Amino acid sequence: MTHDSFLSQLSEGLKSQGVDAATVVVDLDRLDANIEAIQRHADPALNWRLVAKSLPCFPLLQYVQRALSINSYMTFSEPMMAALLSADVEADHLVGRPFLVSAARRILSEFIADAPRIQWLVDSETRVAEYSALAQEFGVRLRLSFEVDVGLHRGGFDPASVHEAMEQARSLPGLEVSGVMCYEAHLPKLPSVLKARASAACDSRITRAASFVRDGCVNAGGSLTFDRYRAGGDVNDISFGSILVQPTDFMSKNRDDFKPALFIATPVLKVMHKNPIPGLEFLPDRLSKTFDLAIQGGYYKGRPVFPPQATYSKIFGRSSNQEVWSCPSGWDVVAGDIALLHPSQSETVLSQFGTVTTVREGQIVDVWPCLPG
Repeated sequence: MTHDSFLSQLSEGLKSQGVDAATVVVDLDRLDANIEAIQRHADPALNWRLVAKSLPCFPLLQYVQRALSINSYMTFSEPMMAALLSADVEADHLVGRPFLVSAARRILSEFIADAPRIQWLVDSETRVAEYSALAQEFGVRLRLSFEVDVGLHRGGFDPASVHEAMEQARSLPGLEVSGVMCYEAHLPKLPSVLKARASAACDSRITRAASFVRDGCVNAGGSLTFDRYRAGGDVNDISFGSILVQPTDFMSKNRDDFKPALFIATPVLKVMHKNPIPGLEFLPDRLSKTFDLAIQGGYYKGRPVFPPQATYSKIFGRSSNQEVWSCPSGWDVVAGDIALLHPSQSETVLSQFGTVTTVREGQIVDVWPCLPG
């Protein structure tokens, strides 16, 4: 089936089943194919970790967990961590961005028994000291993972100085060093002339940071880099999430066997042929090879993909209400048809809609609730 045929089937299936409001859709057949692609790319000897913010829907996370036998999350927000700690009583959590100590305190107040399952991310010696005070406040030991700057330059410890911070943690009451997080999202975005040198520098920094970890978690990778790592190297824990549904930001030449599985579906409200330009109505009818349509809602984080070759109108611009698209003539579109967009990100879009409509062969299977952001 061609991609256009797939989109046509999806659009027609959603319309025939009464979809009449904007929704986010995950195609389970394509998700299954992407799960199989993960199994081909990722080294099974490493620990695999799902990035919860990228798939912020517990049934969706469960679906992937069961298929890949994963029992680890990377978690980014207090509400999402609280929901996951309640819903999944066994999984390990690596915090993906430092929590303010006040947020960590609220988590511990409710989930004190789950402290051994959480690796708290720290990025400064000040935060290390704050977590020591927090551990003493609750009378527990807290596991710390140290954010290391391996070239992304978005904060974290320099590999040359992280050892000092680890020794600080080991000397303070209530703390233990669980490992390091070495995120390298910059690598796939670099031009080829810089990539080899940056990759070598990144690997060197990971090696330096990992040398200070005593049998702990050395995490690296993301949806475009998780397959850089193999057993026997410095990294023993890899993360991925968005690639399983492949929004546009995660389309890459080395990810050709992954397929877009996430779409925004929204009804067509109006179809306008020979639509005059506002203020220029006195001109003759446009001899245009396009027509306009207006969708329900708009300003979605994605690009139109159905009807094929649809684009945002250059005349009307972007709008969050009745956004206008320009479409090539020849497509038989009527009000009530379902237009489709391919999102640029998964996390923002899923959180925006609150539920996920799952489909197979264009037919709705279930509607899943999303996690709090």
